[in-house]
Amino acid sequence: MSLDVRDFDLALAYVDSAESFIPDLAFTHFMRGLIYDELNRLEDAQASYDKALSIDPNFKDAWYRLGNNALAREQYSKAVEYFQKERSLYPRSEVLIKLGIAYANVYKPDSSQVVLLEAIRMDSLASEAYMLFGKLLKDNGEIEKAERYMSLAIELDPSNLDYQLTLGALLFNLGQIERAISYLESAIKVNKWDYSAHYNLGRALIRLGQQSEGEKYLATADTLQMVSARIGFLKTNLRSKPDNLSDWIKLGYTLQSVENLEEAYQVFKIVQFLNPEDLAVRENIAYLSLARRDTVGAIREYQKILKQDSTRANTWFNVGVVYGSLGKLEAAKNAWQKTLEYNPNDTTAAKLIERLSKIDLLSIFEPLQ
Repeated sequence: MSLDVRDFDLALAYVDSAESFIPDLAFTHFMRGLIYDELNRLEDAQASYDKALSIDPNFKDAWYRLGNNALAREQYSKAVEYFQKERSLYPRSEVLIKLGIAYANVYKPDSSQVVLLEAIRMDSLASEAYMLFGKLLKDNGEIEKAERYMSLAIELDPSNLDYQLTLGALLFNLGQIERAISYLESAIKVNKWDYSAHYNLGRALIRLGQQSEGEKYLATADTLQMVSARIGFLKTNLRSKPDNLSDWIKLGYTLQSVENLEEAYQVFKIVQFLNPEDLAVRENIAYLSLARRDTVGAIREYQKILKQDSTRANTWFNVGVVYGSLGKLEAAKNAWQKTLEYNPNDTTAAKLIERLSKIDLLSIFEPLQ
């Protein structure tokens, strides 16, 4: 559970405690590997998985995780070896899909196609296998067949924005401009940070004669291309220096600047692990939780902040706002009273408390006069 909410300190404490009781339990070392993977400490993760496998060579998922680890480190030949081992022990579609990715990266497209088709036969709902197979067909020049497989992937997972971006780009190259625009616009509504989507949509609109609108997207694409390069640079640095706090912070704010909130949240949880005393980081994590509509996560972070420093008036105010949005009016009132206790000059908190007794919940957050 602590790993689910990205509380890495607590997760590692649980694992260390378990190991102190049963040192040679494969599961304990495997779990530590999962935590290190989330922290981007890939060498430490590999060592943990290796330890688990030294205790139990057939431990389910360990070879698979080693394969993912090798993919992240661009060690593609090793990834093939690890995924093949997991496949021999516990064959399933997700392993075959990753094996297909590894084969493609060691320039064995035929082998990749074989295992992806096997994944589809094993699980006809494996949308990623259809999409990856479609990409291989596209690279091989089989465009119409590629479109069919990509379309099948979207039918199976219509909310997958990456799929929509990929098919939209393909349709643009096929000259099916209006269909391409439909997919690209849908994806951009959420993937606001994707350079290629803005670039292709801009070109598509210009092709339809919408010059001004198209140029706006192309201008945004130019900006996003620079941001994407910076993100790539920081991620490359962090692969070799996973404890570089400064680069993690830069990466988090860069992702946040282009509204990639989910990935920014994940990055700032790592920052929090590396520097747990920084309350400003926790405040930002709470903000990102709210932006992701995770009010429970936001309250959790605010409570941790107040446990470290109960005098933060602004934090109390934000707690009140969250509780108010949830309809917990008494809790909101208590939080705003705490705000006034530590900042008596906060007129906004005072007016909100006054309104609680006079107007209904829907009116609480109307603009204050």
